[in-house]
Amino acid sequence: MVIRICPHCQTRYNIDKNCTDYVHQCNSGKNVLDQEDVVIISTQVEEFGATINTGKLVGDITKQGIGNEIAGTRGAIEGEDVDKETIRGNNSAITRQRQHYEYIKIK
Repeated sequence: MVIRICPHCQTRYNIDKNCTDYVHQCNSGKNVLDQEDVVIISTQVEEFGATINTGKLVGDITKQGIGNEIAGTRGAIEGEDVDKETIRGNNSAITRQRQHYEYIKIK
């Protein structure tokens, strides 16, 4: 067994010495590192088949980046009606959180 450190969450994990690649589920205990933000497009299906109904379905994929209609105006600069952000700084109105998996190529 070989002990390595995940480059994303800085936690240790064990792998076999003959392993060529590894997918690590980040579990450092810090939400900033263990979760990631994903743009909401429609109802999501996670890796293990669980359907997540976000309740915030946006039909047009070309307008996913437009979450705040007053961006760049005086109201946005003065802090009026600005959308909330996630702990990673992304717009919470158009993103959701999911577990982060780090792909690690060993050989």
